[in-house]
Amino acid sequence: YPLSYGNWSNFDTRSIIIFLSKSDSDNIRLYTDLATSQNNTYLYLLEMGISDMNQNYLKSIVQNVNIFTSDRSRPTLLRFSLDLNSALLTLTFSETVLSSSLNSTQLTLHSDNPVTYTTLNLTLSNTYSILGSNTTITFKITINDLNELKRISNFADGQNSTYLSATMYAISDMNFNLLIPVLLSEPLPIFEYTADSTGPTLTSFDFDLN
Repeated sequence: YPLSYGNWSNFDTRSIIIFLSKSDSDNIRLYTDLATSQNNTYLYLLEMGISDMNQNYLKSIVQNVNIFTSDRSRPTLLRFSLDLNSALLTLTFSETVLSSSLNSTQLTLHSDNPVTYTTLNLTLSNTYSILGSNTTITFKITINDLNELKRISNFADGQNSTYLSATMYAISDMNFNLLIPVLLSEPLPIFEYTADSTGPTLTSFDFDLN
């Protein structure tokens, strides 16, 4: 993986610390066979990539990592969006997550913040229509869940009645670190809301002359 850009320690010394950019860090995490252990972490430094104090440039080199520290950081759910026209729920995380680990039954929508005994709640059904990857996951809400959201008044009908909580088992990152839960005491407010503007369609009817 070719690094795009980053910052580094600005000291003339034998050791330099390079701080990866957010995009590089997220993209590297997408690969399950790259930089996941000491055995698959190598640095390829191009010729002219760095010089000593006398402007003598290092020749190109491939070097195995000396000290490897695996990713132990748990992902955080940063925001979510709901589109009732397309039946899509979009989740944005702090780092790359494993889309196949999504368990939508660990996500619950709420009408209030904080959640109380009068709050309207809907725990989502399981879904298999996952459309996103990397740091953003988009998935289809089941038709039953969608109709339930549309049926209940004063629930998921705007910015002030749409909140989300999540257990740690809702999703994991690429190294199987579980999500930092979004608690009932502090459910996440919706970031972007698209109201239902789709008219109903007659799908069937019965006719009985008796």
